[in-house]
Amino acid sequence: MIIKKITVNFILYLLLFAITDLIFSNFIYKETFRYACYEYDIDFYSLQSNCVAIEKDARTKRNFKVYTDENGHRFLGQKKDNDKKKKIIFLGDSQAYGLGLDYEDTLPGKFEKNLNDYKILNFGVSSYSPTVYNYHLKIIKEKINNVKKIILILDISDLLQESYRWEYNTENNKPYLLTHIPKKKEKETSGWLKFKRENFKGTRLVTFHTREFFRSIKNRSESKKDKIIKTHWGEFTYTDTKNLQKVYWQFLNFDKTLKKMTKNLHEISTLSANLNSELYIVIFPWAETLQYGQNSFNWENYVKQTCDDINCIKLINLFPKFRELKNSSINWRKELYLADDIHLNEKGHEILYRIISKAIF
Repeated sequence: MIIKKITVNFILYLLLFAITDLIFSNFIYKETFRYACYEYDIDFYSLQSNCVAIEKDARTKRNFKVYTDENGHRFLGQKKDNDKKKKIIFLGDSQAYGLGLDYEDTLPGKFEKNLNDYKILNFGVSSYSPTVYNYHLKIIKEKINNVKKIILILDISDLLQESYRWEYNTENNKPYLLTHIPKKKEKETSGWLKFKRENFKGTRLVTFHTREFFRSIKNRSESKKDKIIKTHWGEFTYTDTKNLQKVYWQFLNFDKTLKKMTKNLHEISTLSANLNSELYIVIFPWAETLQYGQNSFNWENYVKQTCDDINCIKLINLFPKFRELKNSSINWRKELYLADDIHLNEKGHEILYRIISKAIF
């Protein structure tokens, strides 16, 4: 009798939970639960439009919410009727995209949150390079009006991205990938699986957050928060070019890659001038740059000289500020960068926001 009663109560509980989840999924939580907003062409990728996802940074194991607008740009998720306003364009890779962080904690997100007189358009996507930034500006020139300021986050990884990841196809006037990259893509579903995804979002959310909670405990215990890793992306600043990992420079050697990047930056400057826009170039160090120096190739000097040559409005160099912070705190690595990662954390983005906003206004 007791077993029968327990069984009946259990079935009723499951039925009630299912009905509650159906109501929650269709009338309260109307967002489609996704794990990524990327869309892929044969040899190019970008962000889907009007997408909401909880993305995970593979290296840090951090989850962060992603909203994209009708044009496939990451934004705060609250649409504003400001298309006629002056515009600020962000160009960049994962640092501009804000990998590992909710958007309100990123540099472009802070601009969007705090500026009412401008519309912010963030073209930043992970693993892009100046070849893609150049392409984006050509699109911007044709389709977007009233662009007043262009903020190019020139990342240390951009040089290697130019070498082995991106090339420009002059036939269709579009960049294409030279090498394969892992795809962050939501699996296509149909039938029962699609019905379950759309109508049992509560169950998915509970399962997801429970799983991630236990994973976070495990990851916290395994994290090497204070370790300053050397990467193939940033080693060119402190490693002789003859000793760089050749597998990453197989398409173009270091010198030819540098010429390619410089050419793209010149074209970006010309396009910015044609738009009557102010071009600002922003650079900041990675943890490994601060730790191991720039004895082989001085990134600061190269960008400063290039900025002078192409007549950018201003080079916003955050290397001095980050050196100051490194010298003032033994825990600088943990305070400025995501754990076990090359990307800036919330505080790092806040520092960028304060200095950049002061420099461009």
